[in-house]
Amino acid sequence: MVAEKGGVRIDLDLTPDRLTIDLRDTEIMGDSLWLLPSEAAAIGRLLVSQTDKYWNAMRTAKEDTSKTLKAGKHEITYSQNVKYGFSVHIRPDKGFSMSRIMLTRDEAEFLGSYLAQAEAMASFARKNVHIGAMPPEASIQRYYSPALLTGSASPPRK
Repeated sequence: MVAEKGGVRIDLDLTPDRLTIDLRDTEIMGDSLWLLPSEAAAIGRLLVSQTDKYWNAMRTAKEDTSKTLKAGKHEITYSQNVKYGFSVHIRPDKGFSMSRIMLTRDEAEFLGSYLAQAEAMASFARKNVHIGAMPPEASIQRYYSPALLTGSASPPRK
């Protein structure tokens, strides 16, 4: 888990063949988005830069209002509902999809700051987290061979 606010959390999902940023509502079964790091970063930057602006513009609205913005392949809709208040909806912009996330203002601002850093988090994970069997050049025997300990051999190359 990277971050959590309210009932929504961000996970970094790393497997040998892919890395995704998972944004999921832990209280509503099925509400989640699986994002590439670049998609997550685009969404995060928009949430950080626009959420407060739209909250201030919409909070005193006397009727329901909304504004939809694009963040890569996703839509972010800022809504003010007279009965339910302000919310932020994130969903894919093409085709029919059940994938979506609804955030409060506080959740959008807090989680947006983490999503904006998704590419840096992904880069760090790819460099520092190793999944599966160790490659032969990283074996314990090679690093701790008697020749290396006595200084009669050079360390292995990465």
